[in-house]
Amino acid sequence: MTTADTTSSPPSDDELFVGIDVAKDTLDVARSDADAGPVHTVANDPPGIARLVAALRDARPAPATVVVEATGGLERPLVDALLEAGVPVALVNPGRVRHLARALGVCAKTDRLDARVLARFARLARPRLCERRGANRAELEALVTCRRQLLHARTEQSNRRLTTRSKDALRAASTRCSRPSTGRSNGWTSRSAS
Repeated sequence: MTTADTTSSPPSDDELFVGIDVAKDTLDVARSDADAGPVHTVANDPPGIARLVAALRDARPAPATVVVEATGGLERPLVDALLEAGVPVALVNPGRVRHLARALGVCAKTDRLDARVLARFARLARPRLCERRGANRAELEALVTCRRQLLHARTEQSNRRLTTRSKDALRAASTRCSRPSTGRSNGWTSRSAS
């Protein structure tokens, strides 16, 4: 997913900004034109996402920006569906939104409050919009992320191995974690387990 610059003109009162807080099971949706109004909750599953996307696509006025926090992957189906429907969506860093919440004096942290803060963030910060990714790019990004996570896990295990004093644990780690021999030292089997 790439981003595109938006204009930095000041927001007008007739523009609609939407904040969506993503949780494992639910999506909390707040609109900028209903600051004191209810926050709607829909299921974070394909039918719930489809209903939400249809409602946002048909909303009048049309949303200027829908803001979603990056949540480690839970937001991907929603963001992809919004992009597919042509709804302008921005994926934002949760830390930036939290800083705005603190500046606004919002200390409590609930999904409904987060959705309202996201709508205000969209209105005030005008984050860059996402653009659709091609299938190859999405696959490449997923593979790069997986590789980074695997390297991080391998480094953690290697560091734990250096601090383990149990000979049985070292022996077990050597047999489970060693790579097939390539004729080169790989760092996993170079220490003696005895």
